[in-house]
Formats: sequence, structure tokens, C-alpha cells
Amino acid sequence: EGEYNQHIIFNDEILAYPNPTSSTLNIPSSTDKSIIEVYTQSGQLVRAFAGKEKIALASLSKGIYLVVLKNEKSTSSVKVIVLD
Repeated sequence: EGEYNQHIIFNDEILAYPNPTSSTLNIPSSTDKSIIEVYTQSGQLVRAFAGKEKIALASLSKGIYLVVLKNEKSTSSVKVIVLD
């Protein structure tokens, strides 16, 4: 018997621009092996992208989202504001 705890370590924030945005978000640190996930403030995954430096956010509702960049060595995140 025991308890399993998973700890996720977030490194420094990633560079993402423009922020706020109404359409496309640029993430220059993304590589071919990177996964980008976009979460609502309540933690719901709303978008996922693989190996992209530019991601389209125009279809998202106005609000604040957490953009998470994952690769084989680290997980980084940044809050992004999506405008109308």
C-alpha cells in the first residue's frame, strides 16, 4: 500500500507574442518535437498542437488561457490573454 504523487515542475515562462492576441500566437522556442497545449482557467484542455511555432487562437472565446509548452526535457507555461 502506498500513495503515488506526480510532481510537474514548470520552468521559466516561455516567450509567446503578441500577448494579448486576437488571432495568432508566436512561440519561437517550440521545436518539431514540442507539444503545445492551451488550457482554460478552469483547467480544461481546449487546443493541442505539435511542432508548431505559430498557433491559431482566433476561434477561442475572449479570456485568459494557460499555454503549456512540453518537450523531452521540460515543461514551461505562460498566461495568454485572448481578445475579440
